Amino acid sequence: MESLAKDAYLDARASRIEAEAVVLHIEERRAELLAEPCHTIEVHQAIDAMMIRLDDEVRAQKTVISVLADEEEHALGEWNRAKQEYKALLKLHDKALEAHQKEEELEEQKNLDEWATTKRVA
Repeated sequence: MESLAKDAYLDARASRIEAEAVVLHIEERRAELLAEPCHTIEVHQAIDAMMIRLDDEVRAQKTVISVLADEEEHALGEWNRAKQEYKALLKLHDKALEAHQKEEELEEQKNLDEWATTKRVA
């Protein structure tokens, strides 16, 4: 269970990081467009139109990143909860094993005491 939660968190994190990389790519493209010379009004208008489109893409991608960040945070919470449950189960298992071993030791001691008593009586 814990490994599934961990994998879900890592997948959510990877998705968010990929989405952020898309924003960086768009921003690089914007920088390239801004560096291009505008010799004619048509080129200037085309660059303006492209900048508007890229701005829209960045806004949309940031919305996606926000959703992915929420999913990542939720997955991290689930992973932490699963880790706590796993640790609690391990602790319960260890206590049960310790109680079982103690019970076996007491039973063995009882059998040794009975054996020693029967030997003395005989």
